[in-house]
Amino acid sequence: MKTFAELHDQAKGRPSGFDYLRIGLAVSVVLFHLVGINYGEQAQLMAFEGKFGPLAKMVVPMFFGLSGFLIAGSLLRSRTILGFLFLRGIRIFPALAVEICVSAVFLGLIFTTCQTGAYLRADEFHSYFLNILGDIHYRLPGVFAGNPLPYRVNGQLWTIPYELRCYIAAAVLAIFGIHRQRRWFLLITVLAQMIMAERILAHGPVMEDVPGNVVVVCFLCGILFYLYRDRIMHSAFLAVGSAVLCAVLLCWRDGSYLMAAPAVYLTCYLGLLNPGRIRVIQSGDYSYGIYLYGFPVQQAVAALGGWTHQWALSFVLSFPVIVLVAYFSWHVVESRALRARKWQSKVDALWIGLVSRLPLLNRLSKLGIGSTGVAETSG
Repeated sequence: MKTFAELHDQAKGRPSGFDYLRIGLAVSVVLFHLVGINYGEQAQLMAFEGKFGPLAKMVVPMFFGLSGFLIAGSLLRSRTILGFLFLRGIRIFPALAVEICVSAVFLGLIFTTCQTGAYLRADEFHSYFLNILGDIHYRLPGVFAGNPLPYRVNGQLWTIPYELRCYIAAAVLAIFGIHRQRRWFLLITVLAQMIMAERILAHGPVMEDVPGNVVVVCFLCGILFYLYRDRIMHSAFLAVGSAVLCAVLLCWRDGSYLMAAPAVYLTCYLGLLNPGRIRVIQSGDYSYGIYLYGFPVQQAVAALGGWTHQWALSFVLSFPVIVLVAYFSWHVVESRALRARKWQSKVDALWIGLVSRLPLLNRLSKLGIGSTGVAETSG
């Protein structure tokens, strides 16, 4: 039996399982949104309490656990915190900005019930662009007003603020060098999990299916598993056990507060499998585009009418469009934005220059900000 580290190194740091997992999770998001988009919010809530509920509730935590595991390597390799945040920024914001503009200007003008002038002058239209900064607004004036899930344009964006919190949390921990001290990182992660568990005891049952802060703990667990990758065994038995434990926890309303570790183990187990890449996987990473455009395209298909309450037909009509737009997003926006990675050294130099001039930053640099290279984690 091999460790996570051995499998990760054998794949030269790029196991194909994570590529397949990203696509699979993104498509799962599209599938689970079919219920609410075609039958309404109440039907979606009922579906989450049904037999497929635990499976649906696993998707976002697995996404965040996957992100934490993969981002940990980038965090350790980055020379400066600003350089790390720069890489995260060019991965998230360009594609997000384009999608928000497409939704507001293109879909909005087509599907609004308002006059064009009134639509463009409305406060809801202007505030919608704050989505680009992570300040989430779901409504555009008069858009999708007659849908079973009315006025909701980008319902999937609820995860963006939590993703930004994850990156900020990782950066703050790195400032103090905790990302290179795995025992300290273990302590932080355990404390975060204990806070989640304490909320159950202190506040009683929660109303959310998967509370947002739970996915932040999943992200931290992903980083933790990367730091301990040389000690964690890649075990099918543990993976099956983790899946069963997650299912049991998610059958209990508050169980999601305790699911981070098993969900992330299952995620990493699947991600570290390394099957051959098919041509679609080799050609690009379409998962983010599927995630970004899935919901608005599905809502647009529902707004065209005649097939609401027919989820299978809705999927057949919407999914090819989602894939086509995701293909465009990757090749025209995302991959080109990622070319800016070559500027990371300049961003690092800028930060190091600031550190050398400002006493506060110079003091903080001694705690971890200015560290370079890939140091071995202690513990």
